[in-house]
Amino acid sequence: MTQKATSPKLSFQLLCHSPLIHFQANEDGATLRASEVKPKLDAYLISKLNPTKREWYVQLGKNQALNYRMKIIHKDASSRFKPEDKNIQNFPIFYGKGKKLVLSDPVVTITCFIPDLLKAIEEHIADFFIVTNFGTMQHKGFGSFTIKENTPDSQKIGQILGERYESAVYRMKVAGSCRLKFQNIQNFYRLTKSGINGPNADDPYCKGTLFSYMHDKGIGNEKARFKNGIVKPLATKHFESDEANAKTPSSVCYVRAVLGVTSNFSFPNNFERTGYTGPKRYVQRVLVSHKTIKRYASPLRFKVIDDSIYIYLVSDSIKRLLNVKGRFTFNRRVNLPKQLDFDRRNQLMLLLEIMDLLQDNNENELLAEVMRMKSNKDYMKIRERLEKKIRVLTPNPIYLDMPKNFDGNDFLREAVANYNHNREELFNRSEEIFLLREVNNR
Repeated sequence: MTQKATSPKLSFQLLCHSPLIHFQANEDGATLRASEVKPKLDAYLISKLNPTKREWYVQLGKNQALNYRMKIIHKDASSRFKPEDKNIQNFPIFYGKGKKLVLSDPVVTITCFIPDLLKAIEEHIADFFIVTNFGTMQHKGFGSFTIKENTPDSQKIGQILGERYESAVYRMKVAGSCRLKFQNIQNFYRLTKSGINGPNADDPYCKGTLFSYMHDKGIGNEKARFKNGIVKPLATKHFESDEANAKTPSSVCYVRAVLGVTSNFSFPNNFERTGYTGPKRYVQRVLVSHKTIKRYASPLRFKVIDDSIYIYLVSDSIKRLLNVKGRFTFNRRVNLPKQLDFDRRNQLMLLLEIMDLLQDNNENELLAEVMRMKSNKDYMKIRERLEKKIRVLTPNPIYLDMPKNFDGNDFLREAVANYNHNREELFNRSEEIFLLREVNNR
Protein backbone atom coordinates (compact mmCIF):
# COMPACT_ATOMS: atom_id res chain seq x y z
CA MET A 1 0.00 0.00 0.00
CA THR A 2 1.15 3.49 -0.75
CA GLN A 3 0.34 6.60 1.24
CA LYS A 4 2.35 9.77 1.68
CA ALA A 5 2.53 11.23 5.18
CA THR A 6 0.40 14.24 4.28
CA SER A 7 -1.67 12.65 1.54
CA PRO A 8 -5.41 12.07 1.95
CA LYS A 9 -5.16 9.08 -0.40
CA LEU A 10 -4.45 5.40 0.14
CA SER A 11 -3.74 3.29 -2.97
CA PHE A 12 -3.13 -0.43 -3.31
CA GLN A 13 -3.46 -3.19 -5.85
CA LEU A 14 -5.56 -6.30 -5.30
CA LEU A 15 -4.62 -9.82 -6.35
CA CYS A 16 -7.45 -11.89 -7.82
CA HIS A 17 -7.52 -15.50 -6.54
CA SER A 18 -10.82 -16.63 -8.05
CA PRO A 19 -12.90 -15.24 -10.91
CA LEU A 20 -15.48 -12.55 -10.24
CA ILE A 21 -18.92 -13.36 -11.70
CA HIS A 22 -19.99 -9.99 -13.06
CA PHE A 23 -23.29 -8.92 -14.62
CA GLN A 24 -21.47 -6.37 -16.81
CA ALA A 25 -18.48 -8.53 -17.74
CA ASN A 26 -18.69 -7.56 -21.42
CA GLU A 27 -18.03 -3.90 -20.69
CA ASP A 28 -14.50 -2.53 -20.99
CA GLY A 29 -12.85 -2.13 -17.63
CA ALA A 30 -15.33 -4.36 -15.77
CA THR A 31 -13.95 -5.15 -12.33
CA LEU A 32 -14.89 -4.95 -8.66
CA ARG A 33 -17.52 -2.29 -8.11
CA ALA A 34 -16.93 0.38 -5.48
CA SER A 35 -20.70 0.37 -4.93
CA GLU A 36 -20.33 -3.19 -3.56
CA VAL A 37 -16.96 -2.91 -1.85
CA LYS A 38 -17.47 0.36 0.09
CA PRO A 39 -20.71 -0.59 1.92
CA LYS A 40 -19.13 -3.90 2.93
CA LEU A 41 -15.97 -2.17 4.14
CA ASP A 42 -18.07 0.40 6.04
CA ALA A 43 -20.01 -2.36 7.80
CA TYR A 44 -16.78 -4.22 8.61
CA LEU A 45 -15.10 -1.15 10.12
CA ILE A 46 -18.18 -0.22 12.13
CA SER A 47 -18.49 -3.76 13.51
CA LYS A 48 -14.79 -3.81 14.46
CA LEU A 49 -14.38 -0.29 15.82
CA ASN A 50 -17.87 0.95 16.73
CA PRO A 51 -16.79 4.52 15.95
CA THR A 52 -18.67 7.36 17.62
CA LYS A 53 -16.99 10.38 16.00
CA ARG A 54 -19.57 12.32 14.02
CA GLU A 55 -17.07 13.38 11.36
CA TRP A 56 -16.40 9.74 10.44
CA TYR A 57 -19.88 9.45 8.96
CA VAL A 58 -21.42 10.99 5.87
CA GLN A 59 -24.71 11.01 7.74
CA LEU A 60 -25.73 9.23 10.92
CA GLY A 61 -28.86 7.20 10.44
CA LYS A 62 -30.24 3.89 9.29
CA ASN A 63 -27.81 3.44 6.40
CA GLN A 64 -24.51 4.46 7.92
CA ALA A 65 -21.81 5.33 5.39
CA LEU A 66 -18.30 6.33 6.38
CA ASN A 67 -16.87 9.59 5.10
CA TYR A 68 -14.42 8.63 2.35
CA ARG A 69 -14.48 7.98 -1.39
CA MET A 70 -13.37 4.88 -3.24
CA LYS A 71 -12.29 4.42 -6.84
CA ILE A 72 -11.44 1.07 -8.44
CA ILE A 73 -9.63 0.74 -11.77
CA HIS A 74 -9.43 -2.51 -13.72
CA LYS A 75 -6.08 -4.12 -14.44
CA ASP A 76 -6.22 -7.30 -16.50
CA ALA A 77 -5.18 -10.49 -14.71
CA SER A 78 -6.16 -13.10 -17.31
CA SER A 79 -2.53 -13.95 -18.11
CA ARG A 80 -2.14 -15.40 -14.59
CA PHE A 81 -4.98 -17.88 -15.10
CA LYS A 82 -5.24 -21.06 -17.15
CA PRO A 83 -7.40 -21.07 -20.32
CA GLU A 84 -10.13 -23.20 -18.68
CA ASP A 85 -10.51 -20.57 -15.94
CA LYS A 86 -11.72 -17.92 -18.37
CA ASN A 87 -15.06 -19.48 -19.42
CA ILE A 88 -17.92 -19.69 -16.94
CA GLN A 89 -19.20 -22.82 -18.73
CA ASN A 90 -16.23 -24.70 -17.28
CA PHE A 91 -17.56 -24.14 -13.75
CA PRO A 92 -20.50 -26.54 -13.31
CA ILE A 93 -21.09 -25.23 -9.78
CA PHE A 94 -22.59 -22.12 -11.45
CA TYR A 95 -26.10 -22.75 -12.83
CA GLY A 96 -27.09 -19.21 -13.81
CA LYS A 97 -27.31 -17.60 -17.22
CA GLY A 98 -26.27 -14.33 -18.78
CA LYS A 99 -23.17 -13.72 -16.67
CA LYS A 100 -19.48 -14.03 -17.38
CA LEU A 101 -16.21 -14.13 -15.51
CA VAL A 102 -13.92 -11.19 -14.83
CA LEU A 103 -10.24 -11.75 -14.09
CA SER A 104 -8.90 -8.49 -12.73
CA ASP A 105 -6.14 -7.31 -10.37
CA PRO A 106 -7.70 -3.89 -9.77
CA VAL A 107 -6.08 -0.83 -8.27
CA VAL A 108 -8.09 0.69 -5.40
CA THR A 109 -7.75 4.32 -4.36
CA ILE A 110 -9.36 5.60 -1.18
CA THR A 111 -9.61 9.34 -0.60
CA CYS A 112 -10.29 10.47 2.96
CA PHE A 113 -9.68 13.87 4.59
CA ILE A 114 -10.11 12.53 8.13
CA PRO A 115 -6.64 11.30 9.20
CA ASP A 116 -7.69 8.88 11.95
CA LEU A 117 -10.37 7.31 9.73
CA LEU A 118 -7.84 6.87 6.93
CA LYS A 119 -5.42 5.29 9.40
CA ALA A 120 -8.14 2.89 10.60
CA ILE A 121 -8.87 1.88 7.00
CA GLU A 122 -5.18 1.22 6.38
CA GLU A 123 -4.92 -0.94 9.51
CA HIS A 124 -7.95 -3.11 8.72
CA ILE A 125 -8.17 -3.21 4.93
CA ALA A 126 -6.00 -6.34 4.47
CA ASP A 127 -8.09 -8.43 6.89
CA PHE A 128 -11.28 -7.11 5.30
CA PHE A 129 -10.40 -8.58 1.92
CA ILE A 130 -9.44 -11.90 3.51
CA VAL A 131 -12.87 -12.31 5.15
CA THR A 132 -14.91 -10.96 2.21
CA ASN A 133 -15.75 -12.23 -1.28
CA PHE A 134 -17.60 -10.31 -3.98
CA GLY A 135 -20.01 -10.67 -6.87
CA THR A 136 -22.40 -13.50 -7.70
CA MET A 137 -21.91 -16.77 -5.80
CA GLN A 138 -19.43 -15.16 -3.45
CA HIS A 139 -20.46 -17.61 -0.70
CA LYS A 140 -19.14 -20.47 -2.84
CA GLY A 141 -15.71 -18.85 -3.22
CA PHE A 142 -16.02 -16.67 -6.33
CA GLY A 143 -14.74 -13.09 -6.23
CA SER A 144 -11.82 -13.65 -3.84
CA PHE A 145 -9.15 -10.95 -3.59
CA THR A 146 -6.29 -10.04 -1.26
CA ILE A 147 -3.97 -7.07 -1.22
CA LYS A 148 -0.99 -7.72 -3.45
CA GLU A 149 2.26 -8.39 -1.58
CA ASN A 150 0.31 -8.50 1.69
CA THR A 151 -1.17 -12.02 1.75
CA PRO A 152 -0.38 -13.72 5.09
CA ASP A 153 0.43 -17.41 5.55
CA SER A 154 -2.28 -20.04 5.93
CA GLN A 155 -2.17 -20.12 9.74
CA LYS A 156 -2.76 -16.36 9.91
CA ILE A 157 -5.56 -16.59 7.34
CA GLY A 158 -7.19 -19.31 9.45
CA GLN A 159 -6.93 -17.11 12.53
CA ILE A 160 -8.46 -14.09 10.77
CA LEU A 161 -11.38 -16.11 9.35
CA GLY A 162 -11.98 -18.02 12.58
CA GLU A 163 -12.07 -14.94 14.78
CA ARG A 164 -14.32 -13.04 12.41
CA TYR A 165 -16.92 -15.80 12.03
CA GLU A 166 -16.54 -17.70 15.35
CA SER A 167 -15.79 -20.84 13.38
CA ALA A 168 -13.35 -23.66 13.05
CA VAL A 169 -11.43 -23.27 9.80
CA TYR A 170 -10.39 -26.10 7.50
CA ARG A 171 -8.00 -26.05 4.59
CA MET A 172 -7.99 -27.99 1.34
CA LYS A 173 -4.83 -27.59 -0.74
CA VAL A 174 -5.51 -27.82 -4.47
CA ALA A 175 -2.74 -27.17 -6.96
CA GLY A 176 -3.76 -26.32 -10.50
CA SER A 177 -6.52 -24.36 -12.16
CA CYS A 178 -9.36 -22.45 -10.54
CA ARG A 179 -11.74 -24.78 -12.36
CA LEU A 180 -10.25 -27.68 -10.40
CA LYS A 181 -10.57 -25.78 -7.12
CA PHE A 182 -14.26 -25.15 -7.73
CA GLN A 183 -14.80 -28.76 -8.71
CA ASN A 184 -13.50 -29.69 -5.24
CA ILE A 185 -15.75 -27.06 -3.62
CA GLN A 186 -18.74 -28.47 -5.50
CA ASN A 187 -17.88 -32.03 -4.44
CA PHE A 188 -17.67 -31.08 -0.78
CA TYR A 189 -20.83 -28.98 -0.84
CA ARG A 190 -22.93 -31.60 -2.64
CA LEU A 191 -21.90 -34.38 -0.28
CA THR A 192 -22.45 -32.14 2.74
CA LYS A 193 -25.91 -30.78 1.90
CA SER A 194 -27.71 -33.24 -0.36
CA GLY A 195 -25.54 -36.32 -0.90
CA ILE A 196 -24.38 -38.05 -4.07
CA ASN A 197 -26.88 -39.95 -6.21
CA GLY A 198 -26.25 -40.18 -9.95
CA PRO A 199 -28.95 -40.93 -12.55
CA ASN A 200 -27.57 -44.38 -13.43
CA ALA A 201 -27.85 -47.55 -11.35
CA ASP A 202 -24.09 -47.99 -11.16
CA ASP A 203 -23.33 -44.38 -10.18
CA PRO A 204 -21.79 -43.77 -6.73
CA TYR A 205 -24.27 -43.20 -3.93
CA CYS A 206 -23.76 -41.63 -0.53
CA LYS A 207 -26.24 -39.95 1.80
CA GLY A 208 -25.58 -36.32 2.57
CA THR A 209 -23.81 -35.47 5.80
CA LEU A 210 -26.71 -33.24 6.85
CA PHE A 211 -29.18 -36.13 6.51
CA SER A 212 -27.02 -38.52 8.53
CA TYR A 213 -26.12 -35.91 11.16
CA MET A 214 -29.74 -35.00 11.84
CA HIS A 215 -30.95 -38.59 11.57
CA ASP A 216 -28.53 -39.58 14.35
CA LYS A 217 -30.17 -36.91 16.51
CA GLY A 218 -33.65 -38.32 15.88
CA ILE A 219 -34.66 -35.73 13.27
CA GLY A 220 -35.91 -36.70 9.81
CA ASN A 221 -35.59 -34.38 6.84
CA GLU A 222 -38.09 -32.74 4.53
CA LYS A 223 -37.17 -34.77 1.46
CA ALA A 224 -38.58 -38.01 2.85
CA ARG A 225 -41.76 -36.18 3.90
CA PHE A 226 -42.14 -34.77 0.38
CA LYS A 227 -41.82 -38.25 -1.12
CA ASN A 228 -44.52 -39.54 1.21
CA GLY A 229 -46.80 -36.58 0.62
CA ILE A 230 -46.58 -34.05 -2.19
CA VAL A 231 -44.24 -35.51 -4.82
CA LYS A 232 -44.01 -38.90 -6.47
CA PRO A 233 -40.60 -40.47 -5.74
CA LEU A 234 -38.43 -41.61 -8.61
CA ALA A 235 -38.04 -45.37 -8.34
CA THR A 236 -34.36 -46.08 -7.71
CA LYS A 237 -32.35 -48.78 -6.03
CA HIS A 238 -31.99 -46.42 -3.04
CA PHE A 239 -35.64 -45.44 -2.45
CA GLU A 240 -36.53 -48.32 -0.11
CA SER A 241 -33.65 -47.49 2.22
CA ASP A 242 -34.62 -43.81 2.10
CA GLU A 243 -38.17 -44.69 3.08
CA ALA A 244 -37.08 -46.98 5.89
CA ASN A 245 -34.69 -44.40 7.30
CA ALA A 246 -37.38 -41.74 7.19
CA LYS A 247 -39.57 -43.75 9.58
CA THR A 248 -36.96 -43.96 12.34
CA PRO A 249 -36.69 -40.32 13.56
CA SER A 250 -39.17 -39.11 16.13
CA SER A 251 -39.71 -35.79 14.33
CA VAL A 252 -39.35 -34.32 10.85
CA CYS A 253 -38.00 -30.82 10.18
CA TYR A 254 -36.91 -28.63 7.29
CA VAL A 255 -33.30 -29.53 8.02
CA ARG A 256 -31.75 -28.17 4.83
CA ALA A 257 -32.77 -24.68 5.94
CA VAL A 258 -29.68 -24.54 8.16
CA LEU A 259 -27.51 -24.67 5.02
CA GLY A 260 -29.59 -22.22 3.00
CA VAL A 261 -33.27 -21.52 2.31
CA THR A 262 -34.29 -21.73 -1.33
CA SER A 263 -37.50 -20.69 -3.07
CA ASN A 264 -38.21 -24.13 -4.55
CA PHE A 265 -37.15 -27.76 -4.84
CA SER A 266 -37.06 -29.90 -7.98
CA PHE A 267 -37.72 -33.64 -8.11
CA PRO A 268 -37.27 -35.53 -11.41
CA ASN A 269 -39.49 -38.43 -12.42
CA ASN A 270 -40.55 -40.50 -15.43
CA PHE A 271 -43.95 -41.05 -17.01
CA GLU A 272 -44.34 -44.78 -17.57
CA ARG A 273 -47.30 -46.31 -19.43
CA THR A 274 -47.71 -49.45 -21.50
CA GLY A 275 -47.55 -48.58 -25.18
CA TYR A 276 -46.23 -45.06 -24.59
CA THR A 277 -42.93 -44.49 -26.43
CA GLY A 278 -42.52 -40.72 -26.26
CA PRO A 279 -40.37 -38.61 -23.89
CA LYS A 280 -40.62 -39.68 -20.25
CA ARG A 281 -38.62 -37.31 -18.07
CA TYR A 282 -40.33 -34.47 -16.23
CA VAL A 283 -39.71 -32.35 -13.13
CA GLN A 284 -41.94 -31.85 -10.11
CA ARG A 285 -41.57 -28.51 -8.34
CA VAL A 286 -42.23 -27.70 -4.71
CA LEU A 287 -42.49 -24.02 -3.73
CA VAL A 288 -41.10 -22.93 -0.35
CA SER A 289 -42.58 -20.02 1.59
CA HIS A 290 -42.31 -18.42 5.04
CA LYS A 291 -43.88 -15.32 6.54
CA THR A 292 -40.57 -13.53 7.11
CA ILE A 293 -37.79 -15.57 5.47
CA LYS A 294 -37.64 -15.21 1.70
CA ARG A 295 -34.11 -16.46 1.10
CA TYR A 296 -31.24 -17.36 3.38
CA ALA A 297 -27.72 -17.83 2.06
CA SER A 298 -25.82 -20.86 3.25
CA PRO A 299 -23.59 -20.15 6.27
CA LEU A 300 -21.08 -22.64 4.86
CA ARG A 301 -18.44 -20.50 3.15
CA PHE A 302 -15.31 -20.90 1.04
CA LYS A 303 -12.32 -18.59 0.56
CA VAL A 304 -9.89 -19.28 -2.27
CA ILE A 305 -6.38 -17.89 -1.76
CA ASP A 306 -3.45 -19.10 -3.89
CA ASP A 307 -3.52 -22.92 -3.87
CA SER A 308 -5.76 -23.22 -0.81
CA ILE A 309 -9.50 -23.42 -0.18
CA TYR A 310 -10.50 -22.33 3.32
CA ILE A 311 -13.79 -23.77 4.63
CA TYR A 312 -15.68 -22.23 7.54
CA LEU A 313 -19.13 -21.34 8.89
CA VAL A 314 -20.72 -17.98 9.68
CA SER A 315 -21.93 -18.91 13.17
CA ASP A 316 -23.89 -15.70 13.76
CA SER A 317 -25.90 -16.34 10.60
CA ILE A 318 -27.05 -19.72 11.97
CA LYS A 319 -28.04 -18.17 15.32
CA ARG A 320 -30.14 -15.50 13.62
CA LEU A 321 -31.91 -18.07 11.44
CA LEU A 322 -32.83 -20.36 14.34
CA ASN A 323 -34.27 -17.40 16.27
CA VAL A 324 -36.88 -16.77 13.53
CA LYS A 325 -40.37 -17.99 14.45
CA GLY A 326 -42.91 -19.62 12.16
CA ARG A 327 -43.24 -22.72 10.03
CA PHE A 328 -42.29 -23.21 6.39
CA THR A 329 -45.00 -24.06 3.86
CA PHE A 330 -44.28 -26.43 0.95
CA ASN A 331 -46.70 -26.39 -2.00
CA ARG A 332 -46.57 -28.68 -5.02
CA ARG A 333 -46.74 -26.53 -8.12
CA VAL A 334 -48.33 -28.09 -11.20
CA ASN A 335 -48.20 -25.77 -14.20
CA LEU A 336 -50.89 -25.77 -16.84
CA PRO A 337 -49.55 -23.64 -19.73
CA LYS A 338 -51.74 -21.39 -21.85
CA GLN A 339 -50.61 -23.32 -24.90
CA LEU A 340 -48.33 -26.23 -25.65
CA ASP A 341 -44.92 -26.05 -27.30
CA PHE A 342 -43.49 -28.19 -30.07
CA ASP A 343 -40.20 -30.08 -29.96
CA ARG A 344 -37.44 -30.06 -32.60
CA ARG A 345 -39.30 -32.68 -34.62
CA ASN A 346 -42.37 -30.43 -34.65
CA GLN A 347 -44.23 -32.83 -32.37
CA LEU A 348 -46.52 -31.59 -29.63
CA MET A 349 -44.84 -31.64 -26.22
CA LEU A 350 -47.27 -33.44 -23.92
CA LEU A 351 -47.88 -32.59 -20.28
CA LEU A 352 -45.92 -35.44 -18.72
CA GLU A 353 -46.32 -34.30 -15.11
CA ILE A 354 -50.07 -33.87 -15.53
CA MET A 355 -50.36 -37.18 -17.36
CA ASP A 356 -48.62 -38.95 -14.48
CA LEU A 357 -50.87 -37.20 -11.97
CA LEU A 358 -53.97 -38.33 -13.89
CA GLN A 359 -52.66 -41.88 -14.19
CA ASP A 360 -51.85 -42.17 -10.47
CA ASN A 361 -55.40 -41.08 -9.64
CA ASN A 362 -57.11 -43.38 -12.17
CA GLU A 363 -58.39 -40.52 -14.31
CA ASN A 364 -58.00 -42.75 -17.35
CA GLU A 365 -60.62 -41.15 -19.59
CA LEU A 366 -59.14 -37.66 -19.32
CA LEU A 367 -55.63 -39.09 -19.63
CA ALA A 368 -56.57 -40.79 -22.89
CA GLU A 369 -57.82 -37.46 -24.26
CA VAL A 370 -54.57 -35.76 -23.30
CA MET A 371 -52.51 -38.45 -25.00
CA ARG A 372 -54.56 -38.14 -28.20
CA MET A 373 -53.90 -34.40 -28.55
CA LYS A 374 -52.25 -33.38 -31.83
CA SER A 375 -52.56 -29.60 -31.71
CA ASN A 376 -53.21 -26.65 -29.43
CA LYS A 377 -56.78 -26.67 -30.76
CA ASP A 378 -57.23 -30.10 -29.17
CA TYR A 379 -55.61 -28.83 -26.00
CA MET A 380 -57.92 -25.84 -25.67
CA LYS A 381 -60.96 -28.15 -25.83
CA ILE A 382 -59.97 -29.90 -22.61
CA ARG A 383 -57.88 -27.25 -20.86
CA GLU A 384 -60.68 -26.02 -18.60
CA ARG A 385 -61.46 -29.58 -17.48
CA LEU A 386 -57.77 -30.20 -16.85
CA GLU A 387 -57.51 -27.04 -14.77
CA LYS A 388 -60.40 -28.10 -12.52
CA LYS A 389 -59.08 -31.63 -12.17
CA ILE A 390 -55.53 -30.49 -11.32
CA ARG A 391 -56.92 -28.24 -8.62
CA VAL A 392 -58.52 -31.28 -6.99
CA LEU A 393 -55.63 -33.70 -7.51
CA THR A 394 -52.74 -31.46 -6.45
CA PRO A 395 -51.58 -32.64 -2.99
CA ASN A 396 -52.23 -30.47 0.05
CA PRO A 397 -49.37 -28.34 1.41
CA ILE A 398 -46.91 -29.62 4.02
CA TYR A 399 -45.87 -27.52 7.01
CA LEU A 400 -42.53 -28.01 8.75
CA ASP A 401 -40.44 -26.28 11.41
CA MET A 402 -36.70 -25.78 11.33
CA PRO A 403 -34.57 -27.76 13.79
CA LYS A 404 -34.57 -26.03 17.18
CA ASN A 405 -30.84 -26.50 17.67
CA PHE A 406 -27.89 -26.81 15.31
CA ASP A 407 -24.24 -26.80 16.37
CA GLY A 408 -22.60 -25.55 13.18
CA ASN A 409 -19.03 -26.31 14.17
CA ASP A 410 -19.87 -29.83 15.34
CA PHE A 411 -21.65 -30.41 12.04
CA LEU A 412 -18.74 -29.01 10.02
CA ARG A 413 -16.39 -31.43 11.77
CA GLU A 414 -18.69 -34.31 10.73
CA ALA A 415 -18.91 -32.97 7.17
CA VAL A 416 -15.12 -32.86 6.80
CA ALA A 417 -14.74 -36.36 8.26
CA ASN A 418 -17.41 -37.76 5.91
CA TYR A 419 -15.81 -36.09 2.91
CA ASN A 420 -12.32 -37.33 3.73
CA HIS A 421 -13.65 -40.86 4.25
CA ASN A 422 -15.57 -41.03 0.94
CA ARG A 423 -13.71 -38.65 -1.38
CA GLU A 424 -11.64 -41.18 -3.33
CA GLU A 425 -14.53 -43.60 -3.93
CA LEU A 426 -17.02 -40.87 -4.88
CA PHE A 427 -14.89 -38.36 -6.75
CA ASN A 428 -11.82 -40.30 -7.93
CA ARG A 429 -9.57 -37.29 -7.47
CA SER A 430 -10.48 -34.98 -4.65
CA GLU A 431 -8.10 -33.42 -2.16
CA GLU A 432 -8.09 -34.14 1.57
CA ILE A 433 -9.23 -31.47 4.02
CA PHE A 434 -7.22 -30.62 7.15
CA LEU A 435 -8.18 -28.75 10.30
CA LEU A 436 -6.39 -25.42 10.35
CA ARG A 437 -7.91 -23.78 13.41
CA GLU A 438 -10.28 -24.98 16.13
CA VAL A 439 -13.18 -22.78 17.09
CA ASN A 440 -12.48 -20.39 20.01
CA ASN A 441 -8.73 -21.06 19.71
CA ARG A 442 -7.72 -17.43 20.14
